[in-house]
Amino acid sequence: MKTTITTEERSAISSVHAALLPIIKLTTKESPISLSLILTLLLVAKHEGKTVRELSVASDALSPSAVSRLLADLSQVNKTGGVGLGLITQRHDDFDSRYLRSYLSERGRSLVQKIASEMDRRSVKA
Repeated sequence: MKTTITTEERSAISSVHAALLPIIKLTTKESPISLSLILTLLLVAKHEGKTVRELSVASDALSPSAVSRLLADLSQVNKTGGVGLGLITQRHDDFDSRYLRSYLSERGRSLVQKIASEMDRRSVKA
């Protein structure tokens, strides 16, 4: 049985595609941006100031160790000690320095705002 994609579904797909274009433009051969990185960036945007464990729980899919690795890649220095994407910053908790809390950097905030603006622009058209 062949099912076709509805006009509404095509519009939604088009909106997601357009919203992800700013992220895709950051991708290079040396530094590809995976879907996991994109989702983690959006997770930090949604839950700024949360710890690795809290972000792991909020993700419903990623282990704390996976979140930690992804956050490293999104920060200034990636998990291998190389240059990260600079989209988030991590700061030690004010009361317990064992915990790192994640926040969008200015670059990350700008990128997330572009994504949100594109989604808003497309939803208004629909």
